[in-house]
Formats: sequence, structure tokens, C-alpha cells
Amino acid sequence: MNISIQIPHDYNSESDYRDAVTDVYGPDEPTVISADYYGPQDDGAALFARLSDPALDAGLALVAGTDFGAEWRGTKEQIDNCISNLPSWASFHFDPDEA
Repeated sequence: MNISIQIPHDYNSESDYRDAVTDVYGPDEPTVISADYYGPQDDGAALFARLSDPALDAGLALVAGTDFGAEWRGTKEQIDNCISNLPSWASFHFDPDEA
């Protein structure tokens, strides 16, 4: 079973993105999403680490990186464990009926 875990990037997700940046970098980092915003000094690496740590801890295997996160593979139990440890601002999608 696969799961996609991403930073908030959908239409109207600016508030979730601000929450993510504040959670990871603190309140002093820029929190505006715009075409000319290149992210905090580490190019957002800490945001992606905050999303990958629960996946790795749950024993999920990295399938592929994406522009906004990554695709992971594991059992239903591993995915449930990962989801329960993701930050509230994380965006994720999986098909619970997938075998």
C-alpha cells in the first residue's frame, strides 16, 4: 500500500503552510507562499524531514520524492502508525481499500 505525504500546497492552504513553517522554524521565518518565495535558508529541508521522520520510524519504504513531499510504501499497520505521528499540518493521501 502506498501513501503520499506532502507539505501543504493546495489552493487555500496558506494557513496550514504558515503553521508548518512556524512549527518547524519558529515564528520569525517568512510564511508567505508566492512565486518568488524560495523558503527558509535550508530550502525547506527541515519541513521535509519533519514529514519523513514518522514514515521512517513506522518502517515505510521510500518509493519516490515529489515536489512537495514523497511517496512511501508499507503495510496498512505501518501507514496507520505513520499517520498517527504526522504533524497536524501535513497533507497525506492513500487508498485504504488498496491491497
